[in-house]
Amino acid sequence: MPTTLPTFNATAAIYDGECGIVSAANYAGTGRVPALDGVRAVAILWVLIHNVGSPDTGTTGVPLKIWILVLNAGWAGVQLFFALSGFLITRILLDAKGGEGWIGHFYARRLLRIVPLYYAFLTFMLFVAPHLTVLGPLHSHDTRSSLWYWTYLVNWVAPFGGVMGTMPHVWSLAVEEQFYLAWPLLVAAWSDRMLAISCLLMTLSALFVRAAVHVMFPGEVGSAAAYELTIARWDTIALGALVAIALRHPRVCELLARNLVRIVGAVLSLLLLLTLMQRGLPARGWLTELVGQPLTGIASATLVLACVVTGGLTTRGARLQRTLVGALSTAPLRTIGKYSYAIYIFHSPVHRVLHEHAVQWLNVGGGTRRLCMHIAYSALVLAISLAFARVSWLLLEQPFLGLKRYVPMPSASGSSGFSRGSSLLPHAVPPTLR
Repeated sequence: MPTTLPTFNATAAIYDGECGIVSAANYAGTGRVPALDGVRAVAILWVLIHNVGSPDTGTTGVPLKIWILVLNAGWAGVQLFFALSGFLITRILLDAKGGEGWIGHFYARRLLRIVPLYYAFLTFMLFVAPHLTVLGPLHSHDTRSSLWYWTYLVNWVAPFGGVMGTMPHVWSLAVEEQFYLAWPLLVAAWSDRMLAISCLLMTLSALFVRAAVHVMFPGEVGSAAAYELTIARWDTIALGALVAIALRHPRVCELLARNLVRIVGAVLSLLLLLTLMQRGLPARGWLTELVGQPLTGIASATLVLACVVTGGLTTRGARLQRTLVGALSTAPLRTIGKYSYAIYIFHSPVHRVLHEHAVQWLNVGGGTRRLCMHIAYSALVLAISLAFARVSWLLLEQPFLGLKRYVPMPSASGSSGFSRGSSLLPHAVPPTLR
């Protein structure tokens, strides 16, 4: 049965997380959507175990094989981040559109959230780490220009060998920053209808680009280009943005809600079939690039949709949503989600330093022992990265975030934000819940 939900004002949103936690200024305290923190947590956990890697020797035992199957598919965690970015940023931009200074305030708030930690990380990796003996694995004698890192353009040169080996993971941050820079200008210029059409065109064009780069570039270069170029990966961001646009229109919103279970079932079935066909879900390969990436993108956008839409839900849909939101809103996931941006930045160098000392015992013994060792190692990388993230939050990020009070996101109408799509948030998750 449809439920009547409180409206939610995103106009003065505070970006607290990797892709921006939406907060409402018209409620006491700082409002959060806990399930979206949980989505971030799932994304960073999946990416972390993927980047930590699988056992180097042969696999034995079903549990270890399942673990490897799951971690090898961890690249899809980036898809979750992309879909969430597209949704949250588009939602806030549309609600503020037309307000006084809205684009300038958006850019200022994004800079305060993203740039301080990223630039501090670059400064450490490029100028400090090479001089610390204890951080031997982070030493780089690469003479290639660091300009691509400082300008958030590294993903355009990485496929062609223009990247330093000590920071392989920052390509996705570059993709998101390019989106943050260009998308507000399109939101300002176009109607909802034109934005929706552009999202669909971006989704289709990404497929074309991924196919084209394999024709233009040989082997691994083509695969890397299909994996890292912005125009090859912007389809998932566009799908997240499309969800935000759709939720502004009650008829579309109710149509999606009514068919939520069918959408989830269809996407999961197709992903399962693809996984069986490939005996996994590898990050590279033409089948992943032409089928796997679109499916994981749709699945990611659907997950975001399932966390925020309620109007018109069927009984089964409401039950599915309660289960999903409840699981994603647990305290551990919300904590990890809050610090996911910093965890993402720190986890790769932490892994590189630790792995040099841990590799000798990670791949010793039978399947059960190696499974336990890899799970323990992944947990250790997470714990250290989370500790660094907490310190970063207290000493660097939070002070800069405090400056956002000087550049609040305006409201175009002075109303309660998404008035046309008021049934956006699950009633079981009050906007004031932190």
